[in-house]
Amino acid sequence: DFRAYPRQLANDTLENLFFYAPFTSFVLYTLFGMVWMAYAEKLKLTVRIRYIYALLIPATVFMLIASVAMVILPQSIAGFVSFASLFGSSVVVAVTAYFGAYPEEESRGGKLMRSITLGFALIGVMLLATMIALMIGTALAMDTAFEATVPVDALDTPPEP
Repeated sequence: DFRAYPRQLANDTLENLFFYAPFTSFVLYTLFGMVWMAYAEKLKLTVRIRYIYALLIPATVFMLIASVAMVILPQSIAGFVSFASLFGSSVVVAVTAYFGAYPEEESRGGKLMRSITLGFALIGVMLLATMIALMIGTALAMDTAFEATVPVDALDTPPEP
C-alpha cells in the first residue's frame, strides 16, 4: 500500500536524524572551534574547542526548556516559538561568551560584538549540523521506507482504474 510510505519515511527519517545529529554536531562544533580565532589573546587549539563546548551548555539547557514549551503551547504559534528559541539560544551563548570567554581588559564594545557574533555563529553551526543530519537521515530512510511499505509485486502491476 503506497499510503503507508510517507508515514514510514517520516519515522525512519526521524530515527536516522536522532542517530546522526550528535555525530554531525560534534564534527562541526570541533571544526568551528578550530577556525574561530576571535579571542583577544592567542589560545591553544584545545582551549578554543573547550570554550566552544562550554558555551554550548547553557544554550542546550535553554533549547531543552524551549522544546518542552513547544509541546505545551498551541501549534498555531510553533513557528514563532521555534524562531524565538533559536534567537534566545544565540542570546544565551552571547551573554555566556561576554561574561566568560573574553578577558576583562578588552573594550566593552569589542567584547560585545565578538560575543554577539559568536552567539549567532554557533547557532548557525547548530542549524547546519542538524540540516546535514536530516539530509543523511532522509537519504537513508527513502530506500528503507520504500522497501518496507511497497510490496515488490505492486511495482509490476498497473494501477486499478
